[in-house]
Parts: sequence; C-alpha cells; structure tokens
Amino acid sequence: MCATCGCGNHEHQHDHETPVGSSHLHLRAAGINAGQTESIRKELYGLPGILEVHTHDDSEVIGISYQNGVTGLTDIIMVFEKYGLKVTI
Repeated sequence: MCATCGCGNHEHQHDHETPVGSSHLHLRAAGINAGQTESIRKELYGLPGILEVHTHDDSEVIGISYQNGVTGLTDIIMVFEKYGLKVTI
C-alpha cells in the first residue's frame, strides 16, 4: 500500500507532501468505471482548493488532497453524486 495516499500501487511517486492547512482523504466509490473516474477527476480539479486527485482505473478508491476551509467535504461528495455514485470514507 502507498504510504502517502493509501492506494494499492507501490510504484508511483507523489509530487509533494500534503501542505499545512490541508487534508487528504480516501473515498470509495462503489461501482465507478474508468470513464466516470476521468470525468470526476477533472471536475474535482475544477473545485477551488483541490491540490491532488489520485486515481487508478482498477480501483474504486480515490485519494483527494484539498485545502481546509476552501473546499468542503460536501462539495467533493456532490461531484460523485452527480454521476449517481455513493461514496464512503
């Protein structure tokens, strides 16, 4: 497991550490497909305060780093719900 984002990939590097004043979370989106993953990734990067979105096509887990007080958890979850997906933390 990746020590930074918690995903199952051991062979990737992260560009940065999570900055002070930000949070990193993992959301499991049951039933997400590769097309949804890419669309959701793009929409998440369109939200203010999103620092990193870490996805894998073969996993339902998405890692998200964001600035506290700029982007809220509700805003992030609403992106998934737009695609009919329920997420768990």
